[in-house]
Amino acid sequence: MSSDRTPTDSLTLGVASVSPADPADLRLHRHEQAEAYYILSGQGVLNIEGVEYPLAAGVTAFIPGGRLHGACATGAAPLRILYVLCADSFSQVHYDFPEETSPARGARPGG
Repeated sequence: MSSDRTPTDSLTLGVASVSPADPADLRLHRHEQAEAYYILSGQGVLNIEGVEYPLAAGVTAFIPGGRLHGACATGAAPLRILYVLCADSFSQVHYDFPEETSPARGARPGG
């Protein structure tokens, strides 16, 4: 869901699939908009500003705008995340990746 594709306002929603084979899928990044995750399936770890939170099906997480965050899969299956961003369309979300693009697990702000 994004205003450039659907009749929405102030909300962008999608599904991300994070492969255990590619830990950089959701490498550490930040964006101005607040974001929420709902885990559909799989297991993983969410890193927000250096603090790690376990992810599993049914778990929700809130990421305040501007915070450095990333996620990785820790199980054998992909981690499937329903994400919601406070933006009219996905094109309004500008990602900032730190110079060090380490995977989310074990990574700390600044590399």
